Amino acid sequence: MSDFIVTQRQAVALIAPVLAGGCAQLFLFGILVCTFVNFVASPAWRATLPTQKLVVLLVMTLITVETAFCVHDLIFYGVTTATQFSVLGRGTLTECLEPALTGLIGALTQLVLASRALRATNNPWIRWGCTFVFGSLCLLEVLAAISLTYFSIWYHKGVYHLRLGGLTFSLSLKFWMWFAACADVVITGTYVVLIIKRLKRHTETGRNVMILILRAAIQSASYTAGFAILAAASEEVFEGTDIMTYDIPYAFWLPLASLYGLSLFCTLSIGDKVASQVRYEHELTLEDVENRFSRQVEQIREEAVVEEDVVRNRVEEKEARLAPRAIEIV
Repeated sequence: MSDFIVTQRQAVALIAPVLAGGCAQLFLFGILVCTFVNFVASPAWRATLPTQKLVVLLVMTLITVETAFCVHDLIFYGVTTATQFSVLGRGTLTECLEPALTGLIGALTQLVLASRALRATNNPWIRWGCTFVFGSLCLLEVLAAISLTYFSIWYHKGVYHLRLGGLTFSLSLKFWMWFAACADVVITGTYVVLIIKRLKRHTETGRNVMILILRAAIQSASYTAGFAILAAASEEVFEGTDIMTYDIPYAFWLPLASLYGLSLFCTLSIGDKVASQVRYEHELTLEDVENRFSRQVEQIREEAVVEEDVVRNRVEEKEARLAPRAIEIV
C-alpha cells in the first residue's frame, strides 16, 4: 500500500474511532482513580492479601501508563493537520504499545477473579482443572495482545502485509479479543456454577450473601466481556480491508484498560458488600423480633378488651333478668 492523500471523509473514519475510544478511556480512568482512593480507605483494602495488593498497584500503574498513551494519541490526532495516509493510517508508536499493556492488565484482573472462583470449591481435581483452563486462556490472551503490538509496530514503520506463520494483524486482534471475552465468560461462569452448588447448603441469610456474590461477579465481568466481543465482532465483520472501517475496533478495545481496573475493584470489594449485607440481615432480624413482640402485645391487649366487654355484657344481662324478681320480692 503506497502513501496517498486521504479525503476528509476518510480522515474522519480513521481518526474518529481512536478519539472515541481514547476519550472513553480517559473518562473511565477518572472514575477508576476515585474508586481506587475509596477502596484503599475501606476495610476491604486491609483485608486484601499482600499479593493482591501488589496486583492492584501494578494494575493501577499499567492503566496510568496506558491512559498517558491515550492522552498522547488524543493530542496528536486532535491537532495534526496531516492528510497523508502514512501519518493518519499508521498511527503513533504509543498506539502500537497499547495492546500489550491492555492484554496484561486484563490477564491480571482475570486471574484475581479466578483465585476467588477457586475458593468456592474444595475439590482438588476441580481446582487443578480450573487453574489449567484459566491460566491457559489468560496466557493466550497476553500472547495475542503482544503479537498485535508486534504487528502494529511494523505497520507503523510502513510494513502493511507482514505475516508471521500465518498470523496477521487482523488475526492477532481477533484472537486477543475472543480470548479475552472467553476468559471473562469461562471464569465468571465457573464461579457462578460453584456458588450455585453451595447455595443449597446455606440458610436464608447465607443464600442472600451468595446471591450478592453472584451479582458482583457477573457485574465485574460483563462490561469487559461485552466490549471485547464488540471489538472482535467488528473485526470479524470488516476484517480491516476498507479504510472507512479499518479503525472501528479501536473504539471498543481502547476503554478496556479502565474497565478491567473497575472490574478488579468490584471483585475485591465483594467482602465489604457481604459484610454490609450480613449487618443488614442482622438489623432486619432484630427489627422483625421487635415488631413481632409489639404485635403480640397489641393482640393481647385487644383480646383483653374484648374479654372485658363480654364479661360486662353478661353482667348487665344477668342484672336485667334479676331486676323484675327483686321488684316482686320487695
